[in-house]
Amino acid sequence: MASKGILSKNAAPIPAGSLRRYLLEFRIYAVWAKERASGSEPETSLVVEELARRGVTGQYRRPLAQDDVEKFFPDFRRRHRVFSLDLNEATP
Repeated sequence: MASKGILSKNAAPIPAGSLRRYLLEFRIYAVWAKERASGSEPETSLVVEELARRGVTGQYRRPLAQDDVEKFFPDFRRRHRVFSLDLNEATP
């Protein structure tokens, strides 16, 4: 990742232990973003159902509940807004 310019806030390579901590969040985001791409923000129940279909579980293989998933949505919305920016239209 460091060779591709993906570094920590301190411009150091990101340790593997840090990535493990966020694996579940990125799996949830992948489903949320796919559903979001089809139009409006997806219903939590649809995201949870798709995660279950894909076999994504929480700690100790516990099925994810809506509360487990919803806590990530504010950050997902922010991330989506940033990735949706058209930098060609940005003013200096």
